[in-house]
Amino acid sequence: MSSPGKKLDCDSRRIPEQHQPFDVAIGVPGSKSLTNRAFMLAALADGQSTLRRPLRSDDTDGLLNAMRALGIESRYDGQDVVVQGCGGRLPQGGRVNLGHGGTPSRFMMALSVLSPEPVHIDGSARMRERPIAQLAQLIERMGCGVHFESEAGHLPLVVDPVARARINGRLSVGQIDSSQFISAILLIGACLPEGLVLRYGNDLTSRTYIDMTIEMLKSWGQMPVAIHQRDAESMGGIFFVPRKNVAGRKYDIEPDASSALYFLAAAAMSPGSHCRIEGLGGQSLQPDMHILDAFSSMGAIVERTSDSISVRGTAALKGIDFDAANCPDGAVMLAVLASMAETPTRITGLQTLKIKESDRITAIVNELQRLGGDASGSMDAIEIRPQRMPDTPVLVETYDDHRMAMAFAVLGLRRGGVSIKDPACVSKSFPEFWTAFDKLA
Repeated sequence: MSSPGKKLDCDSRRIPEQHQPFDVAIGVPGSKSLTNRAFMLAALADGQSTLRRPLRSDDTDGLLNAMRALGIESRYDGQDVVVQGCGGRLPQGGRVNLGHGGTPSRFMMALSVLSPEPVHIDGSARMRERPIAQLAQLIERMGCGVHFESEAGHLPLVVDPVARARINGRLSVGQIDSSQFISAILLIGACLPEGLVLRYGNDLTSRTYIDMTIEMLKSWGQMPVAIHQRDAESMGGIFFVPRKNVAGRKYDIEPDASSALYFLAAAAMSPGSHCRIEGLGGQSLQPDMHILDAFSSMGAIVERTSDSISVRGTAALKGIDFDAANCPDGAVMLAVLASMAETPTRITGLQTLKIKESDRITAIVNELQRLGGDASGSMDAIEIRPQRMPDTPVLVETYDDHRMAMAFAVLGLRRGGVSIKDPACVSKSFPEFWTAFDKLA
C-alpha cells in the first residue's frame, strides 16, 4: 500500500486503500457559506467587526481582497479577521476578479449597488459560463445600470449605481437559478434608502441557504420579517428588511458542515470505523447537515451533540431515495457513498448541480463509470446501482471542482487504485484537506 502523501506526479495524488477501521477526531475549517455572509455584513456595518475563525480559502480570500479593492479595510489577526465597516456606503468603485468564486461574485454584484462609482466584476473561465442574468435583472430593477462586457447574462460586467438616492428596494422574483441571488440582495437590504421589500414565488431554489442568510441577518440585529401569502393565486411570500444602521460586532464562524461530510462519509463506508467532527453542533443551520439524515437512512450510526457530530460505520449500507434540493453541495459525497451500497440509490432535486463549479451530474456519472460503477443521470437526478468495482488503476478527473476531488478521494479508501487529478483544487474551500485526510490512513 502506498503512503498517504505519495503522488503519481505533480498533477495527481494516489489514494491509499484503507484495510483497517479507524477512530479519529477531525477539526474542519470555518463554514464557507457563513464566512462569505459574515464578510458582507461586517463590511456594511458601522465600525469594527472581529470574525472568529473564518475560513481561509480561495473563495473567501477572493471576496475579502475584492472588498479591499473597493475601500473596505481588513486584516488577519491570528485565526481571526478584523473588518472596518463602511456604514452601508462603499468608499469607492474599482475592478475586481473573483476567480472561481460563485458566491463571492454574486455577493459582489449586490454590494456594488452601494458604491459611489462603477464596479467592474470578472471571474475565471468557468465563472464566465455560470448564470448571473437573473441577479443582473434584479439590480437593474433597483435602478442601477448593468453593462455586460462580453456575453449578455455572463461575466465580465460593470455595475453602475447611477444615483444611490433613487435606489429602488421593492422587488419581486419568480423561479430563480440560484438562492445566492436572493441572499445577495437580502444582505444589502438594510443599507437601501427605504429598506428592502422582496416578493417571491412559491418555489425558492435551495431555500435552506436563504433561511441561513435570514438567521445571520437576525444575529446581526437586522431582524428581517418574512410575511407568507396564503391566497389562491400565490403560495409565496415577502421578505422585508427595514432600513437600519448596524453596529460592528464579534462573530464566531462555526465549522463547515460541507467539509465535515467527507470524513463522516469515510466512516460510514468503512464498517467499524468512527469519525467525530469537533465544534460542529447538531443544531447547526448549515444546509448540508441534512445529508446526515441520508447517512442514517443508509445504515450508518449518526450521533449529534451540542458541540459535535459523529458517524460510525456498520456492516453494510443500503440504497435510498433522497431529495437533495435543500443540500445540493452535499449530494456529491452522497452519490459517491451510494456507489458502495448494496441496493440502488436515487438522488433527486439536483437541478442546480449542472451550474456549479462543474456540471456535477455529468461529472459524477462519468467518474463513477470510469471506476467501474453503474450510474446514470438526468437534468435533476442521479441513479446509482450496486456493482462491484475492480481495483485497476484509475486517474479520476476532477474538472477543477473541489467537491469532486474530495468525494472521490474518500471512495479511494475503499476502492483501490484511485488517484485524484489536480488535488490542489481543494484550495477553493478546504486548503488543508489533504493534511486532515491523511489522518484516515
